[in-house]
Amino acid sequence: MSGYDLDAGERSSDPVRRSYGHQEIGIALVAAGLLSFVASHFGWLPTRFAHFGVALPLVLVGSILINSRRFFAAAPLIAAVLTLTAILTLKGA
Repeated sequence: MSGYDLDAGERSSDPVRRSYGHQEIGIALVAAGLLSFVASHFGWLPTRFAHFGVALPLVLVGSILINSRRFFAAAPLIAAVLTLTAILTLKGA
């Protein structure tokens, strides 16, 4: 049986990986950060929401959560982003 091919036939696509709860929280954080930034530019929210220290951390932490498979693996990176943002915000205050 020299003509037997194990890989013959249709190739199936990769299965859709399931979403975890922290990834859905990440989507909500990104949406909240972007909406607060846009709403403050239109005057619907106070202008402090357009500041670097408010909208950007929400988007950064949300994107970290969306791209992570496990929450605890992303926790140190989230802590670093929040600490850096707090330092930069307090430095400018």
